[in-house]
Amino acid sequence: MNGWNEAGMLQNNITQSQALNEALKQPNGARFYRCALQVNPFAYQGRHAKQTAFQNEADYNDAIIAACHAKKIEAIAVTDHYRISDSLGLTTILFI
Repeated sequence: MNGWNEAGMLQNNITQSQALNEALKQPNGARFYRCALQVNPFAYQGRHAKQTAFQNEADYNDAIIAACHAKKIEAIAVTDHYRISDSLGLTTILFI
């Protein structure tokens, strides 16, 4: 039946549509990402009197990146409400 079975289902991924053929080459199912959706920059810790073992931003940023790698986190959201400039150090190191 021209690539279709009795139930009307496409057999063997045969189609005349180039767009469908390209879509059929994609992996099946959803792709899930492990994310950290609220990562505070170093300055946030001091401004809000949070306890931290880190004496400077570079050490803090390195530890955040190492922890993300160890946990296989693929995406983070750097969160410091109303202050984008304090997040620049961490976001810059992420894109290196």
